[in-house]
Amino acid sequence: MYPTDRQNLLAEEGRSSNLGGVGVEQSQQQGRHPVVGMFHMGFRSAAIVSYILCSWFSSSFVLNFVLIVLCLACDFWYVKNISGRLLVGLRWWNVVSEDGTSNWVYESRKDTSTIVPAESSLFWWSLYVYTGLWGFLLFTALIGLHFQYMVIVIVALFLNLANVYGYTKAQRNARNNATNGDQQGDGSYFQNMAGQMMARSLWNQATTAVSNVGGGGNANVSNGPTFN
Repeated sequence: MYPTDRQNLLAEEGRSSNLGGVGVEQSQQQGRHPVVGMFHMGFRSAAIVSYILCSWFSSSFVLNFVLIVLCLACDFWYVKNISGRLLVGLRWWNVVSEDGTSNWVYESRKDTSTIVPAESSLFWWSLYVYTGLWGFLLFTALIGLHFQYMVIVIVALFLNLANVYGYTKAQRNARNNATNGDQQGDGSYFQNMAGQMMARSLWNQATTAVSNVGGGGNANVSNGPTFN
C-alpha cells in the first residue's frame, strides 16, 4: 500500500537492532529526539494559541479560519507521520479499497529499546490533553453562541480524534502482537518438551522389545539418546 514508507520503517528497525551490544543508557541516548518533541509541542500549541488570540490581531473570520486550519493541518500531519513514528514507534493510516471499504493499517517498531519513556509520556499526554482542550473550547463556543468558530473547533476535534483513535489502536495492536509472540514462544517450548518425552518413550519400548526377543538374557542395551 505504502511500500516506501514500510521500507523506511523496517530500515529504521534494522538500524535500531544494531544497538544490541551497546548499553541501555547509550541506546536511549541515541533514541532521543529533542527537536522532534519541540516541533510536536509547537504545532500542537500553535493551533490552540492561534484560535484563542486570533481575534486580537484580526477581525476577519476568513483570515482567522485559514490561519487556524493551516496550523491544524500541520499539527495533524506532523503527529501522524513524524512524531508518532519517532517518539513511540507507532504508525497508522487509512486505506480505501477499490470496493469503497475503509481499512485501518497499523505498524509498530519491534525494537523498543530506543523509545525513551519521557518522550513517550510527552506524546501520549499531549495527544489526550490537547484533544480535551479542544473539547472544552467547543463547549465555550457553544455557550457563547460563536457558531462560526464552532466550525473551526469541530474540524480541530475531528483531526485530533483521528490521531487519538489511530494511535490507540496501533498501541493495542502492538501489545497484542507482543503477547501472541510470547505465547507462540511458550507453545514451541512445550511442543519440544513433548516431542522429547515421546522419543524417550518410543526408545524405551524398542529396547524392551529387543530384550524380550533375546529371551530375557542380559542384553547389552544402551540408555538411548540424550536430549537437551
